[in-house]
Amino acid sequence: MTHSSASKYLGKMPETLVLKGYRYWSLGIATQDADLWNKAWNLFATKVQKESAKACMHALIIFIKTLGVCATCPLKTLQPACEYLCRDECLVLGLISGFQHGNDEAVDFCLKTLSCPKKYDEIAFAAGEFAFTLKAAGFLLIPISADTLIDITYEQMPSKALH
Repeated sequence: MTHSSASKYLGKMPETLVLKGYRYWSLGIATQDADLWNKAWNLFATKVQKESAKACMHALIIFIKTLGVCATCPLKTLQPACEYLCRDECLVLGLISGFQHGNDEAVDFCLKTLSCPKKYDEIAFAAGEFAFTLKAAGFLLIPISADTLIDITYEQMPSKALH
């Protein structure tokens, strides 16, 4: 994704919640920095209605924990303020968007690329829960086709991503 198109895409609130929530929480796990977890919570608490923020945050945490345990290789993420997307972030966004829009082809591609076959159901359940919790709170991601995800995934250069 180019800088310009990524900036436009990332400026949308549903995508911001998924991406920055994923980045803050994942980096918090990797570094054991509670400040990053607090930033994730503050993001949801300020952007999502009070009664839905807790449910959305809980679903995000379960999704990231499940995905992190089940991933085929260590998941990568960029710093929260970065205006680019790494491969794994594209797949996470594609997975959540795919569930929200009933795009089974995109969901299947993301699951196969992010995890091993034995864990598809577990990850699918956690991702679906997060996707539908966000959707119920009024946050619908832009649809992403499987073809777009395939193109982006194979164009990505992992050297920019952080562990």
